[in-house]
Amino acid sequence: MDIALGEMNVDGKMTKVLLQAPKNGFFYVLDRSDGKLLRAHPYTEGITWATHVDMTTGRPVENPEVIYEQDPQWILPANAGAHNWEPMSFDQSRGLMYFYYHDYANFYSLDEAFVKTGSYEINPIGLSLGIGVGPYRQALEKQAGPRPESKGYLTAFDPLTGQHKWRVRLPSVFNGGVVATASDLLFQGEGNGIFKARSTQDGRELWSFEAYGGFSSSVMTYMIEGTQYVATMVSGSGEYERPGELLVFALDGDQRLAEPPLRPKMIPEQPPSNAGQQQLDAGNTLYHEHCSICHRGLGITTVVATATPDLRMMSTATHGAFEAIVLGGAKSALGMPSFAQDLNREEAEAIRSFVISEANKVRKQQQAQQSTDDAAGSAPPPKSEDQAPRA
Repeated sequence: MDIALGEMNVDGKMTKVLLQAPKNGFFYVLDRSDGKLLRAHPYTEGITWATHVDMTTGRPVENPEVIYEQDPQWILPANAGAHNWEPMSFDQSRGLMYFYYHDYANFYSLDEAFVKTGSYEINPIGLSLGIGVGPYRQALEKQAGPRPESKGYLTAFDPLTGQHKWRVRLPSVFNGGVVATASDLLFQGEGNGIFKARSTQDGRELWSFEAYGGFSSSVMTYMIEGTQYVATMVSGSGEYERPGELLVFALDGDQRLAEPPLRPKMIPEQPPSNAGQQQLDAGNTLYHEHCSICHRGLGITTVVATATPDLRMMSTATHGAFEAIVLGGAKSALGMPSFAQDLNREEAEAIRSFVISEANKVRKQQQAQQSTDDAAGSAPPPKSEDQAPRA
């Protein structure tokens, strides 16, 4: 988790401090000489799980109205945090911390087996969060209503007062870290593939660069023989097919990236499946227990680009080799381990059947949309670069 060290005038005394914006949504200022808690302000309004931090104990005070063990519900922030590892940048002269955060909810309920039996089995591979998955969770989500809106922000935050000097809503919910310079420039790669320089004084955009990908990386700056450089990493996104690449910028640079190939978005035709609902429900639960940690949860209509494939895009050959991959470890050299210790052939086939079912749902929607577009004679709109409004 990212932290910053500095010196600040706290209550009339110059104090060596440790600054952190952890996942729980509260920004902490600690006296780094003895660990005393000096401030603990919320840096987002999107906190539902706690009401405030007890300054005596340093512990967040849980919201008595948000007890998912009794009332399964959407809770902010999600387990990914309001702010995670992405680097912040501290301007000691102004007493401001620049960082990105997001309001992103997760649905919490107790695990179905625990509710029924009072015992919980740890997953040997993946996360063991103790929350419901599969059809059980999905039914509870429907009862709870729609997910709260997800939002991403870039802020200039005062750790002592808990106020935002300025704050900009970002087009993407997930974004990269930031670095601020002494020349009042703030650099960040946004999740939509735009690398930007903003003014540290008001967040105003000064320059941007289309990187045709997505950013979830950190930013660094350095100098060689009098020339200052800014470097970061860009990777593939839901729109473009591309490897991770290192980008380095300098003043008066004139290089532009060639637009990479568009990532295939149409779900391929799926192999036949005669799975019944019981098998699909079992595959749903097993998929979200064992596969979703890497391949993302299914149930969304878009094809999501991650470091691991969206399984709805599996080829006929991959379907044919599914058992060899999942149980036999045929792709262990590529980071896909064997699940033979955790799944049997019947369970592996249930997962594959569930993936086929979800893929067919999305493919049907895509075909309907394509028919509508063809009838209207319309082309897909260009990638939007509209700026999000100020918060």
